[in-house]
Amino acid sequence: NITYLDKEQFTWYPNPVRNKLVIQNNGVAKNASVSITDLGGRSIYKSQMLSSGNLEISTSTWASGVYTVVLTSDGEPITFKVVKD
Repeated sequence: NITYLDKEQFTWYPNPVRNKLVIQNNGVAKNASVSITDLGGRSIYKSQMLSSGNLEISTSTWASGVYTVVLTSDGEPITFKVVKD
């Protein structure tokens, strides 16, 4: 889980991922976007996110490795890594 400005904006699971990454917007962030890149910096996923609820991202076609996820909420980027088994 991530804490930002003393509020839990987002929760993500599982990590490592197999078939699906779930990012939960806990309703704090109103305008959020998601961008995912592989270690080579190639964009493999980009989407706007609902102001609350879950975003489910299929990871079944991803190669094994480490991916960088950037959640941008109200202009503030939040970056974390996920591992694909």
